[in-house]
Amino acid sequence: MPITRHVTQCAAPASVATAKRRRTKIPSLAYEIFLCHRHRWVGGNWPGERTEIGEQPPKCGTLLDHRPSEAIFREHEALWIAAVGGTFPAEATGPEPWAQRLKRHSEGVAQFDFVKEHEAIARLLSEAAQVAEHISSGSPDEEEELKERVLMLMAQAETLSHPHLT
Repeated sequence: MPITRHVTQCAAPASVATAKRRRTKIPSLAYEIFLCHRHRWVGGNWPGERTEIGEQPPKCGTLLDHRPSEAIFREHEALWIAAVGGTFPAEATGPEPWAQRLKRHSEGVAQFDFVKEHEAIARLLSEAAQVAEHISSGSPDEEEELKERVLMLMAQAETLSHPHLT
């Protein structure tokens, strides 16, 4: 089941989709991102096959991510959080649980006032860290739900850091 996130704050219906397939023995969908005409340029950052959307399009910025949650987390951490918060991914500092990593990133973002929404971003990352503290204490289904919540909060924080995505 895909993890649904939103990478823009735009309420317009999507007009284009970019789908990326995994190169595995059994090819499967890695992700699918839906964007409106105004934000279609964002899709240039997402490799994959572009198609026009027909009837009943989802909201602009909808991302259906079929990758494992750990891969999504690592990508957010390496490509976005490190740049915005001045903190390094766990691979550079040693293994850490999600909660500790997010807390460290939240504290890093809070110190960088050159990012317009740094306080709100830090607050969302702090909330994600609090949710992540409970990941290993539930059933596998609860664990996946908590990971999805963490990834959703991270996506909201990332979107805030890009005012041109509203």
